[in-house]
Amino acid sequence: MDYSAFVQNVSIVLPRDEPTDKALFDSAKTSYQACMDESSVNAQGLTPLRNVVEQVTNKFPAEKPGCTTDKTGNQSISDLLFFMQELDITAFTGIEILPDPLDPDRMAFAIRPLIDPPDSPGIKKRDNTKTGPLRPAAETAKMLKELMPGNVSDEEARRLGPAVNDLTKALSDLIPPEDLKEDFQGATSMTLEAVAALSPLFGHDKVLKRFVPDVAAIGNVTVFFPDAIRRMSDLVSNTPRKVIQAFLVSQVDGALGKYVSDPSVRAPRKRQTGPYSSSMAPGPPAPPDRPLWQQCITDIQWSGMTYALDRPFLIAASVDKSTALVEGMMASIQEQFVQNLANNPWMSAGAKEQAENKTGRITSVMGTSQSSPNQNDVEDIAAYYAGLHMTSDYFANILSFRRWLTKLQFSRPGKPTDRRTLADEPSTQVSARYDRGGNQISILAGIMQSPFFHRDLPAHANFGGLGAVLGHELTHGFDDVGRKYDPSGRQATWWDDGTIAGFLERARCFVQQYSNFTAPTPEGEKPVDGDLTLGENIADAGGLRLAFDAWRRQRNASEPKISGLERFTAEQMFYISFAVHFCDNPSPETVASLLVKDVHAPEFARIMGTTANSRGFREAFDCPVKEPTCELF
Repeated sequence: MDYSAFVQNVSIVLPRDEPTDKALFDSAKTSYQACMDESSVNAQGLTPLRNVVEQVTNKFPAEKPGCTTDKTGNQSISDLLFFMQELDITAFTGIEILPDPLDPDRMAFAIRPLIDPPDSPGIKKRDNTKTGPLRPAAETAKMLKELMPGNVSDEEARRLGPAVNDLTKALSDLIPPEDLKEDFQGATSMTLEAVAALSPLFGHDKVLKRFVPDVAAIGNVTVFFPDAIRRMSDLVSNTPRKVIQAFLVSQVDGALGKYVSDPSVRAPRKRQTGPYSSSMAPGPPAPPDRPLWQQCITDIQWSGMTYALDRPFLIAASVDKSTALVEGMMASIQEQFVQNLANNPWMSAGAKEQAENKTGRITSVMGTSQSSPNQNDVEDIAAYYAGLHMTSDYFANILSFRRWLTKLQFSRPGKPTDRRTLADEPSTQVSARYDRGGNQISILAGIMQSPFFHRDLPAHANFGGLGAVLGHELTHGFDDVGRKYDPSGRQATWWDDGTIAGFLERARCFVQQYSNFTAPTPEGEKPVDGDLTLGENIADAGGLRLAFDAWRRQRNASEPKISGLERFTAEQMFYISFAVHFCDNPSPETVASLLVKDVHAPEFARIMGTTANSRGFREAFDCPVKEPTCELF
């Protein structure tokens, strides 16, 4: 679809005569036009980015008499961290607002060490996407020469490039990849005083107090991987200040570099959205040849008025009409999980009762955010964005949004957890997720469409597509990590020893099964990490079984055939509908990156492994062996 077609579609579906809708759309349009104004963006060149870099380097000068970066030097970099956090740029640690793992009904500050460099593969971020590979040292050196104050010499840039990459990797490697899949593994609830003592160098307590002066409102802080933060402090203390400064510049460029353009020194913005320029802020990286207008739409989704931009899609797709059907599917799958528990051979009666309780307490957000804001209420959306103003200055809009979002998020600690919101995430995403701490499933409107779901498709297609996703998310509540969260979403041991032993024994089957899969990389075939991908593999198997059993239980014998696919039975079409959305053709380089840190197995392995674990699939396609290879739920 080209730009003119996009605009035409928007004009057809949006109720432009409604004043609030029009004002919201006009504000989003202003932001979009600023992004599309290439002449103005090019005229500014790298100056807006250099201005941010200058503020960072002023707060952390490479050379300052009597100033060191060790703990005994009485040099806190809290002022720097506050400035970067306000712009949602990760320096060494990032601050988030999440449900307290010890009290999930309360929102709390959370401090997390830098898990991945801005340009490395890693765990899925808030937007459910991944960043690309670490940029080559030569690219880092080129960037530093462009942005560092005083225009560092070629020789110094060539020296700093590899040093920055080495530091970035060293910071990232402080946490083993296998630990990253557990949202709260290693998380500790600390008082503000304990946070201050953890790493005096970073001065996290001072940063939090600047955001929330009322110390009582801050409460306890969740700290992820505190040992890694201690070691990070030591690592930074023993790194030359010039290298640290260059690293900070690299972080700024990773977050904001794609929003500037100077054709004389770097590629245009539409060529700056590939693997070496992804942002630490939300927003998926785009292919290098993506049209600028598409990238500008993406920018508004992730760095602008998301809910205003969602409106045309939600109206055109009649999401409200689909929501009731999807809610019915979800209820059916929850009921099926409880029924399947009765025949579970490795869980005790007490564990089954608790699992049934947890299933019944799952809350769901279907399609759109129902609170903060309510996407079905245009006035609520307008009130939500009341403090955000878009202008004709593209880069200024990006900074304004980041400051606005930080202020909004940092007003939430101590408040009740809102389980009806999508938390500033575009509902147009093709995505679903399970939040362990909230015991909540979110199914975004973007996935409630073909090939996953359509109101007019037969039930076997919808259950094989979206139904398997619903079951997958529910099963996450009981996978290798989810089993450590009780029905309230608290970290707890709520299974008896015998049940835990039974789980671990059957989980080993999944580990061995997926470790036998190999995928092509530039260095040849490499094995899948069965331990790293365990949770997703368990969820795939459980989700597919739940969806199939739930569909079969309420199956309508008169379900219509799909044109051109009449030769397949309804059972076979169920599994074809499951497999089709895993179609993928990644490059060997991409595969190599994902094998290291992706908690998902490669798509082909997810199809082959999950169907091998399905008795229903084996029976539908008349496989010689009907017993599933591995089974838990």
